[in-house]
Amino acid sequence: MKFTAIVSTLALAATASAATRDDCIKTIVAKEGDSCRSIANNNKISIQSFYRMNFDQLSEGDCASLVKDVEYCLSNSDAALDKRNWFYNTKGLSGPKLALAKAKVAAQKKTTKKTTKKTTKKTTKKTTKKTTKKTTKKTTKKTTKKTTAKTTDTKKGQSKPGDTWSSTPKNAPSNAVKHITPACTKYATVTPAKYSACEDFASKNGITQAQLFSWNAGLHGFGKHECDNLDDGKAYCVKA
Repeated sequence: MKFTAIVSTLALAATASAATRDDCIKTIVAKEGDSCRSIANNNKISIQSFYRMNFDQLSEGDCASLVKDVEYCLSNSDAALDKRNWFYNTKGLSGPKLALAKAKVAAQKKTTKKTTKKTTKKTTKKTTKKTTKKTTKKTTKKTTKKTTAKTTDTKKGQSKPGDTWSSTPKNAPSNAVKHITPACTKYATVTPAKYSACEDFASKNGITQAQLFSWNAGLHGFGKHECDNLDDGKAYCVKA
């Protein structure tokens, strides 16, 4: 709304009340032809914000009291407080009503804080539980994989019949067991009186247990059933 002629008495009174609030950090001085909307648009703020920040100089929604050469607030340090103050003043709250309004605002703030804290705690607990479950699952899977790999490594001492292995090499004696390496050049027969276990059998034939298991794939190697099928009267490879 454009300015009309203003009597000098009104201008002086307006100038006297032109002091901006203490929390205002940006101001503007109204010029001839300015309106509340033009000031708001030129400074990229809403008309409602302009009214709230200058409620002590302007009536709610009324720009008729805008006076040229008077300083008005465009930005303040506490927008939330400014909005509450504008509400209290423009709605005419005072006495018990004002106290009740403030109490409601304080209670709402307290409830919001409590709810936020409770939600955060619940979310944190849920996230922690989910993370723990995921970590446990991952650790269990990793441990199982590691244990399996270790078990596999343990069994490496026991060879498996290759594609070129025959059930019994051609040069093997008739009492030889199956699945002996075709490269075998020497055999030994298990005698109860002389041998009691694979370690003893291997030692007395000048080889290691690993070699014994490697050359005799049918013999149970390192593990739960180690050497439980070393049969009396059977011949095994002891050199290859």
